[in-house]
Amino acid sequence: MDTVAFSPDGRTLASGSYDNTVRLWNVTDPVHPAPLGEPVTAHSSTVSTVTFSRDSHMLATSSADETVRLWNVIDPAHPALVGPPLLGHTAAVESVAFGPDDHIVATAGDDKEVRLWNIPSTVLAAHTGAIDSGVFSPDGHILATSSDDKTVRLWDMKDPIRPTLLGMLPPVFSISVSALAFSPDGRTLATSTGPVIVLWNVTDPTNPVVSIGALLTGHANSTGPISSIPGINFSPDGRTLASAGADTTVRLWNVAKAAPLGEPLTGNRQPVASVTFSPDGRILASAGFDSSVRLWNVADPKQPVFLKKLDGQAGLTYSVAFSPDGHTLASGSSDKTIQLWDVANPAHAAPLGQPLTGHTKSIHSVVFSPDGHTLASGSGDQTIRLWDVANPAHAAPLGQPLTGHTATVFWLAFSPDGHTLASGGFDPTIRLWAMDINTAIQRLCTATRNTLTPTRWAQYVSELPYNPPCRAS
Repeated sequence: MDTVAFSPDGRTLASGSYDNTVRLWNVTDPVHPAPLGEPVTAHSSTVSTVTFSRDSHMLATSSADETVRLWNVIDPAHPALVGPPLLGHTAAVESVAFGPDDHIVATAGDDKEVRLWNIPSTVLAAHTGAIDSGVFSPDGHILATSSDDKTVRLWDMKDPIRPTLLGMLPPVFSISVSALAFSPDGRTLATSTGPVIVLWNVTDPTNPVVSIGALLTGHANSTGPISSIPGINFSPDGRTLASAGADTTVRLWNVAKAAPLGEPLTGNRQPVASVTFSPDGRILASAGFDSSVRLWNVADPKQPVFLKKLDGQAGLTYSVAFSPDGHTLASGSSDKTIQLWDVANPAHAAPLGQPLTGHTKSIHSVVFSPDGHTLASGSGDQTIRLWDVANPAHAAPLGQPLTGHTATVFWLAFSPDGHTLASGGFDPTIRLWAMDINTAIQRLCTATRNTLTPTRWAQYVSELPYNPPCRAS
């Protein structure tokens, strides 16, 4: 054993060893310390330093392998990596320390260099399990996220560069929330937990409460790997809620009465993963594990009419999204492709161009930007890709893939102003990506502490000539 450190709250002891591992110990009873979880094995050489952030939520480890790793240890029995390793030292890293606000990490190595690293506030690491769903409120001021840790958290996004935690939904059931949806007026948050949909009054997001009589039941309980209700969505007028069921059905609900509308929509032979309304609320699209997309006329939600089944992708269809003008539909599949569809006339919908390729694993989420010019996709290959869909018949990749997640990217959400893209997945982090150039510059300057040297420029924007926008502080 080479290094040890107590967490500031005194509950956890971390140790680093010559066997390349980090171990965490429960020391709430120091007379009877107990190991927490399995040894952490990300480093490839001796672990030289372990140190906790001042809030005890994060652990930094340094190693003779010339790297520093950051870990989410809110649940110390299940530590999870936060982002990729910090690279730059050319010899063993012998020391690491957090700054006073936990946003800066200082490292020192045998290469005789001291380096300062910014931990951007745009990586939110409060959950301790996979992030199942995330959605912005219609005004963009709140981001709601749900996790396998059985919590739903509400984030204040008024300043997306410095998001803060507003509160959490009180637990209703002892299982995780798989899907989230805000009503168009932002006053109601719908959550799906097992085969039940709960409607929450979030008028005061610091004190959310279950709306009276707002438990929607009807879907069968899932006994397989997919959650009972993996997708929910409000109609644009807020009167109807649609739900996708692992029981192969889609259901429509009267929100005001918290009651079902008509009979379930059937036709899928396998679970339905996603549902979405067209911007005018007249068409409902569903994505199924039977490799299909189905379109329904729901102008009268009491009497929906099946319009068309869209086939063409070879794998499970995980996600569907309408463009803001309602003329284009995107579907993401386990066959690693995205298909764009012309749905201007839904009864005669047809493919637009060739499938979009580039991801190397299943595509779990597709979402259009509010202006309709950009499509974002999240994948099991741990990346997010952006696509220029201004002309959807000739869509093309936009820039390089966004990297940072260390596991499947399960969901994506654009803020209503289009300036921020939120992402989450099977690693326990939420990432916020600046889509607006001025916001991106501000975050870049913050990350480099306004000292954007040629070396750091090459690290962040190597494809452009050196022209730093930051003013030295």
